[in-house]
Amino acid sequence: MPLFSSKFSHKKSPSRKSKPLSSLHRELSQSFDYNSNNENIKLGLNEQLFSFDTKTGQWIHTNASQEDFSDKHKDLQTMNDLLVQENRLLKLKVEILIQMVTEATAELQLSCRNNSEIY
Repeated sequence: MPLFSSKFSHKKSPSRKSKPLSSLHRELSQSFDYNSNNENIKLGLNEQLFSFDTKTGQWIHTNASQEDFSDKHKDLQTMNDLLVQENRLLKLKVEILIQMVTEATAELQLSCRNNSEIY
């Protein structure tokens, strides 16, 4: 009788094949066709019409040409540039006014001190 061996040996059980626990596995493995009727999906926003291309997954303008949008984009870009310049100018004016008020306040405080020393 060997010293370190076990008197009783057991057989290894065969490995089990795992099955999904729920029907969720089957639902995820199936491919879904969301647009089964092959209908065009259209959307209207602010007098603009868009259609959804199911092949590329992108929205496409349907009622306006690309040139119209580029012209509008240029107009908006120039308006934005003008507003940015005006904003910078207004910030500069506010900074100058704050400096003027600070200087006037300092001069007023100095004149008050000088007047109080005289009396």
